[in-house]
Amino acid sequence: MKRNFALLLILALCMLAGTAQADTTTYTGVCYPIVITGTGDETIILDGVTITATSGPALSIKDTVQSVTIILKGESALTGYSHYAAIENNGVPLTIQCEKTGAGHTCDDGCGSLTATGGFSAAGIGGSQFGDGSNITISGGNVTAQSEDLGAGIGGGNNGDGTDIAITGGNVTAIGGWNAAGIGGGDDGAGTDIAITGGNV
Repeated sequence: MKRNFALLLILALCMLAGTAQADTTTYTGVCYPIVITGTGDETIILDGVTITATSGPALSIKDTVQSVTIILKGESALTGYSHYAAIENNGVPLTIQCEKTGAGHTCDDGCGSLTATGGFSAAGIGGSQFGDGSNITISGGNVTAQSEDLGAGIGGGNNGDGTDIAITGGNVTAIGGWNAAGIGGGDDGAGTDIAITGGNV
């Protein structure tokens, strides 16, 4: 009985998710993958979220969505399964920022943070294996994006390109796997239209 109660408690803690207000959904304490669907502009808040995927990406965005903004609060860590990105955006315009992002704000240790680790052959943020990573903007937060191997930190997975990537604010650490860019293409991929206009990289 005690063992069953402990299991139910763990499951309950893992299900603390999906608190919707207006057009914003807040996730906290989540330990299972997030899939963003719909046909409009979506905003989510990651507030102390930890996800280690056992299949697929930790957070995936369907290509029917118009755009996604991820707001960072607290410390979050997303890890994709082997061959999958931690955050797979499928070319959908993606902006990552802290809750304080705005004119004149400079991120420090008090801002929200995200560690995104792609599985083998995948990017931390962008494309999974053989996938491109494009239309990605980081405007705030303390963001570390890395690949287990062969993928870009931010951009393409193995054999995938990284295009239209902008860093406009925040503190960003991007670590690519073998023969892959920190920001840009994965192994055997190309990086184009990459702009760093603000923040610390």
